[in-house]
Amino acid sequence: MASMMQRTNNFQWGDIEEDDDDLDILLPQVIGPDENGIKKVIEYRLNEEGRRVKITTTTRVEKLLLSQRAAERRSWPKFGDAAREEAGLHLTVRSTEDIHLERGSQAEEATTSGDSMHQEGGVLMVCRVCRMRGDHWTARCPQRDLLSLMETPLTTTEASTSTEVYVPPSMRTGADMRRRRNDDNSVRVANLSEDTREQDLMELFHPFGAVIRAYVAIDKNTNTSRGFGFVNFVSREDAQRAISTLNGYGYDNLILRVEWATPRPRGNLLRSSSFFKISIFVLISVACFFLGKHWSDDGFRRLVFFSSEPSRSPIVSLSPDLGKTYNISDLIHKSHPIPPVPLTPPPPPSSVDLHVFGIVDENGTMSDEFQVGDYDAEAAESSGNETESEPTTIARVSVGRIEVCSEVMTDYIPCLDNEEAIKRLESTERGERFERHCPKEGTGLNCTVPVPNGYRPPIPWPKSRDEVWFNNVPHTRLVEDKGGQNWISKENDKFKFPGGGTQFIHGADQYLDQISQMIPDISFGNHTRVVLDIGCGVASFGAYLMSRDVLTMSIAPKDVHENQIQFALERGVPAMVAAFTTRRLLYPSQAFDLVHCSRCRINWTRDDGILLLEVNRMLRAGGYFVWAAQPVYKHEKALEEQWEEMLNLTTRLCWVLVKKEGYIAIWQKPTNNTCYLSRDAGIIPPLCNPEDDPDSVWYVNLKACITRIEDNGYGANLAPWPSRLQTPPDRLQTIQIDSYIARKELFMAEYKYWKEIISNYVNALHWKQIGLRNVMDMRAGFGGFAAALAELKVDCWVLNVVPVSGANTLPVIYDRGLLGVMHDWCEPFDTYPRTYDLLHAAGLFSIERKRCNMTTIMLEMDRILRPGGRVYIRDTINVMSELQEIGNAMRWHTTLRETAEGPHASYRVLLCEKKFENKVESSVDKHPAKKKRRKSKGKRH
Repeated sequence: MASMMQRTNNFQWGDIEEDDDDLDILLPQVIGPDENGIKKVIEYRLNEEGRRVKITTTTRVEKLLLSQRAAERRSWPKFGDAAREEAGLHLTVRSTEDIHLERGSQAEEATTSGDSMHQEGGVLMVCRVCRMRGDHWTARCPQRDLLSLMETPLTTTEASTSTEVYVPPSMRTGADMRRRRNDDNSVRVANLSEDTREQDLMELFHPFGAVIRAYVAIDKNTNTSRGFGFVNFVSREDAQRAISTLNGYGYDNLILRVEWATPRPRGNLLRSSSFFKISIFVLISVACFFLGKHWSDDGFRRLVFFSSEPSRSPIVSLSPDLGKTYNISDLIHKSHPIPPVPLTPPPPPSSVDLHVFGIVDENGTMSDEFQVGDYDAEAAESSGNETESEPTTIARVSVGRIEVCSEVMTDYIPCLDNEEAIKRLESTERGERFERHCPKEGTGLNCTVPVPNGYRPPIPWPKSRDEVWFNNVPHTRLVEDKGGQNWISKENDKFKFPGGGTQFIHGADQYLDQISQMIPDISFGNHTRVVLDIGCGVASFGAYLMSRDVLTMSIAPKDVHENQIQFALERGVPAMVAAFTTRRLLYPSQAFDLVHCSRCRINWTRDDGILLLEVNRMLRAGGYFVWAAQPVYKHEKALEEQWEEMLNLTTRLCWVLVKKEGYIAIWQKPTNNTCYLSRDAGIIPPLCNPEDDPDSVWYVNLKACITRIEDNGYGANLAPWPSRLQTPPDRLQTIQIDSYIARKELFMAEYKYWKEIISNYVNALHWKQIGLRNVMDMRAGFGGFAAALAELKVDCWVLNVVPVSGANTLPVIYDRGLLGVMHDWCEPFDTYPRTYDLLHAAGLFSIERKRCNMTTIMLEMDRILRPGGRVYIRDTINVMSELQEIGNAMRWHTTLRETAEGPHASYRVLLCEKKFENKVESSVDKHPAKKKRRKSKGKRH
């Protein structure tokens, strides 16, 4: 028992760090509660003097018994506003309605004593129409007859004279005033969303004063708003107040434009649309009449009879050909003979060469030499049901100028900086505060994130590997904390990166050489192509692997070591903000050839090794796990115990310790399930169920089980780099798409298609000279765009994003030796602002517009795009007008061009460039606009 208590009080190996590391992000150690209900929480913090202190919190856990009636009340269903509140949000429920209380006796006295509102001892009344206090009764409000939305009651006189006779509203007192609309008090509201209705305008403008009428222009074909409407006020002062307040207001993810409406012309018949239509109809009728008279005098008099002589009967006129029969076809043929056209079928081909797959040419033969045009996603989706069709309308969209956010949002990451959501977390013991907590719909970003003062164009690669501008990432915390470990230093107006790390102070190159000498089969740039670096620091490990033809995804949380990932991306190294917490990382199974952890500050053995099981899921069969940490080489008692725990866990995972040298230990994952199936019964962790999808990662919790390896060898049998880039992988057959037999042909067709297009971009747009380094393909497919860039030797790396709305092609992307991630473009991306040089979106908006707000996606693109960066959008004509307007509203330079298919093609290319601005244009603190809450109708925004 004593030994057990001693082991419980020892630190976990993931909590013991070197002297220079910060401890305030470590997960607290929880002991208990014991049989007496005593629970201890041990934490480490830095005090005001910078010294580390140990904080032990002791609490007693008690269970309270509730009465049976109280327990029954908790099971009752909620009602009213409480039914819509989240659990635990409020301890009490407060009424949101204005409740006016009256004392019955005094109210009756006031009623019987006349109309005086201020009698001694009386109650101050509030008019329910205009909200005036103590001025008049509701029944005698002067504005009561002007409100069209309220039924006008009979006045006292009318009630006395016609108590039993119904009086129509048009004949009641004030009806003329109510029907007469004063256009001088009308307000025009523009830039409304398609879902806006008249009731929404009434709710929006009613607080400013009495509203007579609200009107929203509706498209007859689509039954959606045309983007503008009108509101008519009783008072011009109320209308002016509404214009001053709501002009430029963020509503439904759009910026409203509110202005005085132009009065309608009155009494001008010539400008009336009805007069114009009637005039056109009369002119057409007269023209048809005279044309009929003219044509009746030619050879077709027998068919079209017209008599210029006055008829004897004013009602009936008989044709002189009455009673005769004619062959109409013969008459037409005699008047206008048509020469016969010989119909001779073309001769059949002399020989037909049949292939399994190909394109039929003009001779009827099938060939695999073909060119692939643009993929029309909307046509492909609707091809299965040709009977259903919707009319396509192209409307010109007007978007107001989008303002610049305040300077405090320079490094804003919406889903990771949501402090309100983090405060509501029930627990943060497992790092839940580092997970995604995105703003609710309608409360996200509605302005462009500003650049820091003194921002300069990034230093080009490869020079950026060793230095970046200080003003681009003006944060010195890492210099102060990690300067002695050869991570980073500051010299004048630049940050310098010597290439060292906590475990490789003498440089990453020497460290990589040591790993290669320990396990020659790792073979960087040949067998090992894609690497995951956990707790990357400033990503020097991945930066120096670039010269060995290896792509490294460097990940780290957004913690007290601020801006690690921002430094990595500024250097031109692939990186993302991510953390091992309670959810799966956004990468597929068997993605990485090697996983590296050098002082990554993760307790791999906690919770039965659930975090190492996540590494096992992402590690390719036969791949390597490299661990450089204190338990590997230090001989302290606590560290030796942690090493034994790690050995025990990896043995149960069937990992083989192939080499341990100095401070580095390397394990290898098995290539099949033989070891797993031969383990003793009840060994923990167990194998995952066969129904578990290891590639499902979007908001999926971690699972304490071992991911099965494909029995057919899918994901393990890969060609070496670079031949694997063009080789269709085996896991191509597992992708959930309609095609099955022609998957390899589709794979090659996509690559040929993008290679031809990018070749034109490189030649015509000088992609190799404009300094592209960090590139994102926002709808990657099989990764053909990135493969073409690699084949054409464009010195850049590409992050292939696979939207959750389509097929999960991430396994194919990683099998090709490329980097990718799963994402939903309805939400912000996990990266810092100003981190990408080029954003490429092919067919993205025509798909996502059905479920996402296009303005939200464009604002997110502006956030992650560097000043001077470029955006290439290749999509259908239907979305181009709106995208161009949004781009102009964000101060982009936009150009709309035709594709190679010509002017009649259904696709266009929108070329955008984000203007380079040194200073923040506006320091106005723009809070995210509050979007109205309404039930979704399944329509796009």
